[in-house]
Amino acid sequence: MTTLKEDTQIAGSDTRSVANLPIIAADDSIFRSFIENLPAMFYAVTPTPPHKPIFISRSFERFGYPLEDWLTKPDIWDIITHPDDRDEVLGKTREALKRGESTDFLYRIYCADGRIAWIRDRGCFIKNKDGVPVCWQGVIIDMTPQIQADLEIKRREQLYRSFAKNIPDTGVLLFDHDLRYLLADGVQLTARNWTSETFEGKTVFEVFPGAEGELWAEHYRKALAGETQTRLDTNADGFFSTTILPIRDETGTIFAGMVIWQDIAGRIESEEKLRESEARYRELFENASDIIYVHDLEGNYRSINKAGESVFGYSREEALKLNLSNVIAPDHLEQAREAFQKKLAGDETKTIYEVDCIRKDGGRVTLEVNSSLAFKDGKPFAVQGIARDITDRRVSEEALRKSEANLAAAQRITHLGSWELELKDGINSTKNVINWSDEVYRIFGYEPRSIEPTIEFIYNAIRPSDRTIFSEGFVSAIKEGKFFDVEARIVLPDGRDRLLKTQAETVIGPNGRTERMFGTIQDITDSRRAEEALRDSEARYRDLIENANDLIYTHDMDGYFTSLNRAGELVSGYSREELLKMHYTDIVAPEFLEAASNMAPRMSENDKPTMYEIEIIAKNGSRVTLEVSTRMMYADGVPIGVQGLGRDITEKRIAEQKIHETVSLFSSTFESTADGIIVMSLDREIITYNKKFGDMWQLPASIKTTKDADEMIAHLCSQLEEPDLFLSDLDTLYGDPMLATDSLVRLKDGRIYERYSQPQLTDGVPVGRVCCFRDITERTLAEERLRHYALHDPLTELPNRAAFMNHLSDAVARSERSEYAQLAVLFRDLDLC
Repeated sequence: MTTLKEDTQIAGSDTRSVANLPIIAADDSIFRSFIENLPAMFYAVTPTPPHKPIFISRSFERFGYPLEDWLTKPDIWDIITHPDDRDEVLGKTREALKRGESTDFLYRIYCADGRIAWIRDRGCFIKNKDGVPVCWQGVIIDMTPQIQADLEIKRREQLYRSFAKNIPDTGVLLFDHDLRYLLADGVQLTARNWTSETFEGKTVFEVFPGAEGELWAEHYRKALAGETQTRLDTNADGFFSTTILPIRDETGTIFAGMVIWQDIAGRIESEEKLRESEARYRELFENASDIIYVHDLEGNYRSINKAGESVFGYSREEALKLNLSNVIAPDHLEQAREAFQKKLAGDETKTIYEVDCIRKDGGRVTLEVNSSLAFKDGKPFAVQGIARDITDRRVSEEALRKSEANLAAAQRITHLGSWELELKDGINSTKNVINWSDEVYRIFGYEPRSIEPTIEFIYNAIRPSDRTIFSEGFVSAIKEGKFFDVEARIVLPDGRDRLLKTQAETVIGPNGRTERMFGTIQDITDSRRAEEALRDSEARYRDLIENANDLIYTHDMDGYFTSLNRAGELVSGYSREELLKMHYTDIVAPEFLEAASNMAPRMSENDKPTMYEIEIIAKNGSRVTLEVSTRMMYADGVPIGVQGLGRDITEKRIAEQKIHETVSLFSSTFESTADGIIVMSLDREIITYNKKFGDMWQLPASIKTTKDADEMIAHLCSQLEEPDLFLSDLDTLYGDPMLATDSLVRLKDGRIYERYSQPQLTDGVPVGRVCCFRDITERTLAEERLRHYALHDPLTELPNRAAFMNHLSDAVARSERSEYAQLAVLFRDLDLC
């Protein structure tokens, strides 16, 4: 294989060792075509760290990641593995690689589009003829459809059973070709003090021994042969209408039979009263739950009761204008005509059949019709009948059919098979008959019906170390009629071990000996591994709770502590033994007791966690402030206690108080200063400014509301003598976040502001800029007046002697710098004139 050899050289492996890999084919292109068209995904990596990839099948691209990522990214598995599975899967894989063991994991991964997929990942070392590992080889199968199917099957099974349970005034039994009940439910079971367990899994002879069982068995066999039977029974419990009918799958094959019986005592009583009184007949006629009707021999309706109006949606006046052909669905019309012809020809006195009808609104209903001819003077003149709306019943039957049709698939998906053993002559007799469902064959590693199951075969499949416990349980169950419940490991034909759980009931015959066993076999290998993983997880959870920094506790409904972690001891100062004898009121500060006690009613109202703050008094008398989150704990829907988590926020509250005091001091200083102060971000956004700043610049209300920086700067520039210089200085300041400047700003109205700007620092890093404006107009004018009077006479405003001497000094200096300059001075003191 050219490509594989190149990949091996890249990974640093010995090509001679890799040549012994079982995945090598004589023709590399044929092998790759075969691998890349399989639904499974294959990979191989070097046997030593860092386990570089040797081969990745192209089918890995189904998860949405480029094949290049699988070959080049060393952390690809860390990226795609679901966080809840990552530590366990990657950790145990690395341990298995170190120990040279194989792996078999079921876990979740993230696809590139965000979907979550379930995969089964099996890996092992591939060794050469000398037993030296040459690579780690793995196979991945996408299990997402199967797991989704498991969930859907469980949901539908629950739906089917719930539907059967709620059919009004009816009992439902479902039986197979062995006359064994598969399902039993309905109101009539409860009325007779029967339960589902009375029937399910048992044959008709076990439930109804003797002649009664034989009678029902005869009816059941007729139903399984395709015949629908309806009978009326009278016993001490009342009158019952019983229908026994075949159940067909989507191919029309009869795979089960159904018994539906309904208490019709009220209907029988009504019929008797109808014969007694026409008035009472009319009352019952109108109020019957079934449709009662009469139509002439042409099919025109002559009478119909309220139930007919309700079911069909027509008023009585509308119905009495209709013909049979207007109501019966076109595809069922011929069936109704045949039933009428049979009665008219005298072949049958009454006919019972099912027919679909069309309601006024176009909807379709299914009716069970029981009709007969009405005679006058010995001649038929009409047809009278009773029709029952069995639309819901038909839906129920369809649901049951689907449920049973899905049973085999459910067994396969859940790895749960059923079996039956008929003991003919002793435990080890070759005459004994064992029947397995298809899934049991698969559990033992064989195709359904491909082998003959025997006791000897089962013993040979069981691991030698488990045969004794299996044999003892099996023999004891048969001899003593006990329930058989054993777990044992078997070895599959491919050498793999699987753990099976076998359970069975025994059937004792008239002679007191066990005649039959029937039960289930389930592959619990994966579930047992999951239980072990769960126990490990719970141990880690307990360790996490115990070492948590926060206080974690529970107390019962009376308020007494029932559990506490180590942080609770550290925070309260009490030992765990002391706290488990205390009531929560023993440590909560008195002024917080009412607040703590008010939390229980609030929790029970909406079952949501509540958060609040309380103070507790530690054992040494100090106070500790806790931020507490609590929620109610339930068992079977009944509150049994409170679970809480408390965090020590004492230091946090002290720090918050100091911050509050500091902020208050800053705010007071900020607003009381005589300078106008503004703080802006490095993005030239206004953070805040004090009232003095707004007054100095006469900010309009719009700027105070919006704090629009551009609008504010434009407003300031409109008042300046040199706005361009102001904007240039602003750009310089924001160009160097660490620059500090001091300058004068002159306004058009003559005011002069001293501006001081410095950076705002957080942890030594500039985050903004603070500018202070001080009105120095009067001070500047005073300084200018002082300079003027120092050089001018106060009376004449003329330059004085000091000014003259300054000018003279400048003239002398200029003359000294030029050899051609001549200087003459005339000085006359006017005071002497």
